[in-house]
Amino acid sequence: MYYSNIVNGTFIYRANRFLAYCLVNGEEVACHVPNTSRLKELFIKGAPCVLQSHNNDNRKTKFTIIHIEKNKHWINIDSQSPNELVFNKIKESPSIIGLLKAPEILKREVKYGNSRFDIYYESGDIKGFVEVKGVTLEEDSIAMFPGAPTTRGTKHLKELILAKSEGYRVGVFFCVQIPYARFFRPHFELDSDFSKALVDANEAGVGVYAYNCFVNPNYVSIKEKLEILNVKSK
Repeated sequence: MYYSNIVNGTFIYRANRFLAYCLVNGEEVACHVPNTSRLKELFIKGAPCVLQSHNNDNRKTKFTIIHIEKNKHWINIDSQSPNELVFNKIKESPSIIGLLKAPEILKREVKYGNSRFDIYYESGDIKGFVEVKGVTLEEDSIAMFPGAPTTRGTKHLKELILAKSEGYRVGVFFCVQIPYARFFRPHFELDSDFSKALVDANEAGVGVYAYNCFVNPNYVSIKEKLEILNVKSK
């Protein structure tokens, strides 16, 4: 996926969950933060960042932070990009979720039970759901999710297990927005409930997928499969 109207900036500080300030051409500007994770390891004063400029008088902020630099790589922090990337990747390469042919039906945001899953598909006799999670947290090339406690994410996993028991083919896709990540694991230290639910989901036959991304200033794409750690019960 491509980004238009990008400008380079320098991160200054995060004011609240959705607002940060950056330096652009020597001027301090307010920027939307499109991600609710903590991002403390990324939001460091002086870090180079890429902003998207918006020509919309109705917006509270003229800019959105889309990438920030870590370890000399751009990390994409746009929480909207993973859904679009995975949806388009399934259309182009259905084998990424184990399908032998392209789905005849592929939809976004489809309700099931008490949840709304990101992707629904039908391929031949197969009907399935995919829940997509964007990942921006990494340590020593190991990506981790979640970046903040998520009761909603735990609920999604439990609903996927239920859908699996009712005959749907289901999976959770971790779209790691970090180019140099090589592994993925659940973040037990931050959210043990979600992490245990992911282990339960894996044991119940829910597909668990993790891929990193290629990221440059105006373009992001799904790159390669990561080794998944710590999702099997001991």
